[in-house]
Amino acid sequence: MRSYFSTFFLILLVVQPALADLGPAETAMKKSSFNAWCGKRKNDCTVSFEGDRLLVNGTDGINKNQILRIWADKELRDFWDRNPLSYYQDVYYVTYKKADGSEGTGRFIFLNHQESTQFWNNLEIFLGPERRQVGPSIKVEN
Repeated sequence: MRSYFSTFFLILLVVQPALADLGPAETAMKKSSFNAWCGKRKNDCTVSFEGDRLLVNGTDGINKNQILRIWADKELRDFWDRNPLSYYQDVYYVTYKKADGSEGTGRFIFLNHQESTQFWNNLEIFLGPERRQVGPSIKVEN
């Protein structure tokens, strides 16, 4: 009986849940500030993520809890902005609730595809889990 107890105790010591990480694949999102056009073409601005706020040109910006929805689009570039690799520009929209309760929408335009992709990825990480406006929200438990 004693050998069964010591074997069971030994198994408990050896078999513990493994807490692992991604090792060399782990990386941090290093870029938090992006150069874009805001609202319309040629309107230079800097969009940045600081804590729980999305800022444009260092203003007070908006809190991520104010954001209602985001979406991406592609628009045909002006003739002089085109290059042989891409005739389109990436455009991102952020609809948010203003302080007075009305809705506003910010428009961010990127010509550089790499900058655009980094911005979109950071925006999704900034917002956290996907938001649902309509329909049930199902939480899957492990």
